[in-house]
Amino acid sequence: MASRTDATTTTTLPAISDATTPPLSSSLSGDAVLRAELVTDSSGKRPPRLVALRRMRWGVQILSERPLLLVDPGDPDKDTDAYLRAPDADPRLLEIASKLGDPLRVATYVAFKQLHEKRQKEVLSLWRENIEVTDPIAGRLFKQNQSGIGAFLEDHPEFAKLVNWAQFILVSSIFARFGVQNPDGSLAV
Repeated sequence: MASRTDATTTTTLPAISDATTPPLSSSLSGDAVLRAELVTDSSGKRPPRLVALRRMRWGVQILSERPLLLVDPGDPDKDTDAYLRAPDADPRLLEIASKLGDPLRVATYVAFKQLHEKRQKEVLSLWRENIEVTDPIAGRLFKQNQSGIGAFLEDHPEFAKLVNWAQFILVSSIFARFGVQNPDGSLAV
């Protein structure tokens, strides 16, 4: 049986106050606060958990986190890609995307390469050591990306030195396993 008296820690989290996030209740402003209590099981059989002190409706956003990497593919109706058609972009990237048949995957890699080195390491750290063994879905995705890129490079060896393909496979696998597609069509990790 859970006991609220075992833990007296009350955690206060500031609400997100941007225009897209509704307040926690209609009476609260953008400075709304979520109060929660750390609840532990006196028997020690269940792990501690954070419980809100007031009832929340389903769908009320209480926490938000900025993505490590956000890729906006552009206007899907015009089939444009801001990352590949940028004035300073290598025109061969557009050719790779066309021949690979997946411009969005190439765009995710280009967006990844535009990140600061520290942020790149943060994204790559999502693919922890031996994840292919411990996570069967991740393993299948990685093998599928690896075999697809291997076949692509056999057909188009002229692109072998243009991109760090091992890193490309990792970034593609990270997006496939941990990425989400937002309602506006953008992709985030």
